[in-house]
Amino acid sequence: MLSDDSVNYAYYLKNGPYKTDRLNVNGFKLYADGALGSRGACLLQHYSDKPGWQGFC
Repeated sequence: MLSDDSVNYAYYLKNGPYKTDRLNVNGFKLYADGALGSRGACLLQHYSDKPGWQGFC
């Protein structure tokens, strides 16, 4: 699967799925959650240990 990125979308939409004897790419991985430890989770309020940061929102 390709990562969620505009360059990957453009390539895939232009060329279609990529398939060889050893590799088959025919989809995208979308990220819809986050982790508190890496401060990636999207919070309604700022992280208590990182003022001004609410995660990747």
